[in-house]
Amino acid sequence: MEKIKTILMYVKLYTGCTDYTLKRIESVINGLVFEREVIKVVENTKEVLIQKKKSSESIKKWANRWLVENETSYSEVALRSRKTEVLTLRNRFCVDAYKEGFGLSEIGRYLKRDHTTILHSVHKVKTIKK
Repeated sequence: MEKIKTILMYVKLYTGCTDYTLKRIESVINGLVFEREVIKVVENTKEVLIQKKKSSESIKKWANRWLVENETSYSEVALRSRKTEVLTLRNRFCVDAYKEGFGLSEIGRYLKRDHTTILHSVHKVKTIKK
């Protein structure tokens, strides 16, 4: 705040601005500082949201629990089919595993797929939910 007052003093001294103009300049400067602070907070929040929590258990243990909870089997999730039911199930598995903290490559190895296929599944579900 002290820096802003110093800047305004120099502006008044060298430009001959009226008090009204100086107040407007001060409000703009304060807005810029405030906006920068808001942007910092938003950026930090994004970083926290992007960082996934790392699961302490192996993907096999987690997947077995997920399969039991969803009353399905590994063969149904890993099936090489493009049927809607299979894709929906596989996409849900990928998103849940990703949220749990497993990496794309790790999920891909488990399902015998490429990591980019898993990435596509995760982005596809995010897009559909919006």
